[in-house]
Amino acid sequence: MKRVEPIKDIEIVLAMCDYLKSQNERNYIMFMMGLYTGLRIGDILKLRINDVRGVRILKIREQKTGNVREIPLDNPELSEALKDYVSDKPGRLFLVKSRVGVNKPIGRQMAYNIIKAAALKFKLKSIGTHSMRKTLAEHVYMDTGDLVVVQKILNHYSLAETIRYLGLNDQKTNGILRNLSYKNI
Repeated sequence: MKRVEPIKDIEIVLAMCDYLKSQNERNYIMFMMGLYTGLRIGDILKLRINDVRGVRILKIREQKTGNVREIPLDNPELSEALKDYVSDKPGRLFLVKSRVGVNKPIGRQMAYNIIKAAALKFKLKSIGTHSMRKTLAEHVYMDTGDLVVVQKILNHYSLAETIRYLGLNDQKTNGILRNLSYKNI
């Protein structure tokens, strides 16, 4: 599996949101769910309208780990996007519904194609569906500096796993030490 990167520039994240919303609301909602929940694409694609309509806390059993996770959906930006999107849709429909078939979600490959095409518009490399989850982790870590919070959000078993996930390696930490100055504090 090819390693993907987070979208580090917040302006590009916002521009991708705007771009996806202007292209296709379904794709925008998929991207927003990835950015604001940190769910893996397989878990996002399993969701139905009733799973998110009017829900403040989403309870989901993660496909990969089998663990039950509670995720707040009441972030103002996410809840507003969801409210607008689900308002006129039957509850049994998949949140990220395919145009093919009666009521099927899009496939993982289609989700990848959507994210990859948007990333190409912004000249981003090494971007895939997992980049949404990595983007959330990166920005939470940059905002808080708290590895434990990131670990909890991602539902990782250990801090070591979260450290690897964020790419906090010796090269990065050595660079911080090289540039450390108490004169500028």
